[in-house]
Amino acid sequence: MKIKTSFQVLLVIAIWICTFAGCKKVQTENELVRETENEYLNSLLGGAPVQLIDLDKSNADSLHIDEQNILGMESIEDFPFPLDLYGVNGMIAIGDKVYVAAQRHNNIWVMNKSGVWIRKVGREGRGPGEFRNLRSLNKNNHSIYSMDVGNQRVFVYDYNLNFKNSLDAQFTWPENNMAVDDVYLYLPSDLSSEYLIEIRDANAPFNQKGTFVPRLIPNGMQPFAYNLYKITANHNELIAFGYTGLPYVFIFDKTLKHILTLVLKSETFNEFENPPVRPVRGSENDIYRVNLFFEGLFLMENGSLYIAQQPFLHRLNWNGEQFDVMQSWRFTYSEPDENEDSVRTIYVHDVIAETNVMYLSSRLSPYVFRIYLN
Repeated sequence: MKIKTSFQVLLVIAIWICTFAGCKKVQTENELVRETENEYLNSLLGGAPVQLIDLDKSNADSLHIDEQNILGMESIEDFPFPLDLYGVNGMIAIGDKVYVAAQRHNNIWVMNKSGVWIRKVGREGRGPGEFRNLRSLNKNNHSIYSMDVGNQRVFVYDYNLNFKNSLDAQFTWPENNMAVDDVYLYLPSDLSSEYLIEIRDANAPFNQKGTFVPRLIPNGMQPFAYNLYKITANHNELIAFGYTGLPYVFIFDKTLKHILTLVLKSETFNEFENPPVRPVRGSENDIYRVNLFFEGLFLMENGSLYIAQQPFLHRLNWNGEQFDVMQSWRFTYSEPDENEDSVRTIYVHDVIAETNVMYLSSRLSPYVFRIYLN
């Protein structure tokens, strides 16, 4: 598999077309995207059919979570219950249990689907089974994967959180996440790479298979925040990737072929004044504000794509060729020990969506929220 080579070929073709044909827009099937200041970005925008996604098309439903669906306030007897479970950085469901990566405590907490904490794995430290900056939690059909930025490694467990093996890596930007399907691990690459993601086999010995999606801003240049991204994959079918500072989501199939580009549209984007996507000399002390068009991408096994565009959560349904905006929500809750009139917004960080129920987590709340779907 020569993933890196294929991107280089696309880039050369895009540059040749724009240079010799005098184009004024990226070569796509329509005029939803135009030429940018960045050649790498142009190669992606011109690489697949384009679909406009109007996030305002479906009026957002305001949904207040009642107290019985605020989970994480109970634990089994003598279990050390954390009253400050803020900083959730990953959440998965397996069977009748929900697994939560708690960055503040540097461990993985397990609750049953009644919302009772029953177990924890790991602690803060540098040794085996210890974390220093737990940033991501993923699963495929046979294993659980955790990404520890502080210790620069990935831990692999079975479904009962028994340790299987680990992989040393070099993560450069803690906000960039990892993804996994039944074939590959998609890990943040180090700064020496021209590409943002390193692809490895999902099973030991985790052989490297290639690189994926270009780094828009080279190391040492600005605005470096354009290299922030989110990636999500379902079990061997689809991969969704997006630079969070840009209104695009790129969809790939299981062979890593770029099959669709989503162009996100919302009235809230009209207020954004991001700098050009053009590398300039600068330092880490230079401030280039880059607004985020979204803060989370979540692919479910049925192909549904959830987009967290704070304070909203949007659900897009996959029909085999493109996506349709099906529903949007804005979630609120009241602290159990506060007046019901004291309403707080849930800024979604992770989503689990099953047939009839959805679970949400937020970095700004110590709870897991449960929503029953009609």
